Amino acid sequence: MFGFAATADAQDRVGLTLAAGAIVNATPPPAEDFAEPLYLFSVQKVMKRYFVLDGEVNYWAHASRFDQGPHNINGPSGVIGRVEGSTEISDNNYWTLGLNFLVRSTGTVRVFGGVGTGFVMQDETYSQQSFGCSASLQQLCGKHEQHYDRGPFPLFRVLGGVEVPVTSRVAIVGSARYEDMSWEGTSRNASAIAGVRFAVK
Repeated sequence: MFGFAATADAQDRVGLTLAAGAIVNATPPPAEDFAEPLYLFSVQKVMKRYFVLDGEVNYWAHASRFDQGPHNINGPSGVIGRVEGSTEISDNNYWTLGLNFLVRSTGTVRVFGGVGTGFVMQDETYSQQSFGCSASLQQLCGKHEQHYDRGPFPLFRVLGGVEVPVTSRVAIVGSARYEDMSWEGTSRNASAIAGVRFAVK
């Protein structure tokens, strides 16, 4: 770009993108609000002048913590003891593998938009710990931990952004996206990323 046809040609082939940004909750209450770092790597191939295929893998993580003060512990026959407090932590890592179908303009500043689909893998470590247990609940005190691998779960997204070439093989890229994921329930997230795309062919 910047007036040089060679720059446009170099950018319109195969590219690798490294990007980072933030992902936030977009599911209505009572879903938990969060904002976490998001990291992305993609391989892009221009199929036609305006049509682009973009394969990507991204990663983000989120930990949910729930603290509860003094409360009774109930069993089948009623109250079986009391604890002074407890903590539950759900520590999750998410990997997404997806494919985006984009329409992209040409010019010094390139605008693109489209839809994508993919699969999400969830890696969860769940831990629970109680404090100040009564004599009947001594085995409950201490930390108990479980690990779960879930997925793949389907994901659908809409996305758009801009790309600005700065040399014949390097461009700055910014993108915003909205994603819908469904497994036990429906989860919706929004994210924004920025990064660098390198032309390799």
